[in-house]
Amino acid sequence: MMKFHNFFTINEDWKADIGWGLAFAVGFIILNLLVPSISIGFPLIPQATQGERFMIIGGFAPFGEEAVFRGAMLSALTLVPFAPIISYPIIITAEVASFSIYHVKAYAGSFDVQKITNSIGAFIGAGIFSLLATILVLWRKNFLASVFFHAVVNMYLFISFYKLFSIAGL
Repeated sequence: MMKFHNFFTINEDWKADIGWGLAFAVGFIILNLLVPSISIGFPLIPQATQGERFMIIGGFAPFGEEAVFRGAMLSALTLVPFAPIISYPIIITAEVASFSIYHVKAYAGSFDVQKITNSIGAFIGAGIFSLLATILVLWRKNFLASVFFHAVVNMYLFISFYKLFSIAGL
């Protein structure tokens, strides 16, 4: 059985965690620019003001999602008694699948097959993002780096989305 890991801790080298989170974010943003069909989306949150959307998408959502998926769930998955050689592939697969499925509702608006099909690129993008975030947490032994990774990517997408619509006059 694997040893339980509490990923809610902050390492003594927390500045390096922030730096790695930023580095992963820059890499993921470059990947999205090179392959735009896998760009992650985000919910529009129509009832919120622009400032509230920015706080939710750039702060609360990344922290909350990372606390759930990479903090609590990943910590719990380290307790599952798999054979040591297959433990990490199973844990990473479970993390990627759960994060991606969770985001189907945000991207597609429902679990309607046609809507899911239309947003498959974003679904794949969420899977790639989740894979990188999970690897980052397993490597750094806490979720601080993944929170910064998630927040920077979300803020970039938010600013890009609203910049695009302001240029278009919408």
